[in-house]
Amino acid sequence: MNMVERAEGLGMSPVESIRFLKRHRELFAHPVASTLGALARIGRHARAGEPMPDISRLVYRGDSTVRAILLDTLSKLPPAIAWHLVEFVAWYEVGRGNTGWMAPTLTQRAPGGDTAHTILINGGTSDEWLPHLFVHEGMHSWHRAIVDNANESSAALEPRQDFYARVLLVYNYDADACARHMLAGERLADESARALGFLAPQGSSDHNRLRSFRDGFAALRTRADEIAVELGLDKKAG
Repeated sequence: MNMVERAEGLGMSPVESIRFLKRHRELFAHPVASTLGALARIGRHARAGEPMPDISRLVYRGDSTVRAILLDTLSKLPPAIAWHLVEFVAWYEVGRGNTGWMAPTLTQRAPGGDTAHTILINGGTSDEWLPHLFVHEGMHSWHRAIVDNANESSAALEPRQDFYARVLLVYNYDADACARHMLAGERLADESARALGFLAPQGSSDHNRLRSFRDGFAALRTRADEIAVELGLDKKAG
């Protein structure tokens, strides 16, 4: 991404963007600001006056010990990122103190022209892993393309398997291509977290993740066929 493209993504002039970068180098450690979604959120924070995150506005429901680790993690992130994760993300946790719970739906704040996001955390994750997990999932939100709120909300209502089956259709039933697409997103989140100082403990290799994604997509061929019929598409798994 060149200087002009970066300035446009931030909603600034080239000169303004250079000055901004010099003041906020931590936001531009590769690949933290490598997508248009990230640049748009940096620009949104700048236009809001570069506020510090107000933890009292955090939307969270779950175990208090997990919340404490989340708060500590947010305090170590650049203000623009922490502000986004506090203002426009709802955090839910299950698995540490309870295997399930019921509560009134939390109200989420959506920025104009975009949508609010939800992050669900497995509280059974070790305390060592949790900070990386928070930032990894937060980076998925940070990098996500700016999407019209109504369209995004409608898409979020469909079953997860149907979403992935649609991805399989887009890639013409090529499970390997779908898996590579998913792995690219996981790598971006991992590398962004690493650039911010949140290293992942030893975990699954890219090879294992790629195989898991590929097997998951291959299992959705029948559902992809059904969706193709529903949409009137002339497609069928080979």
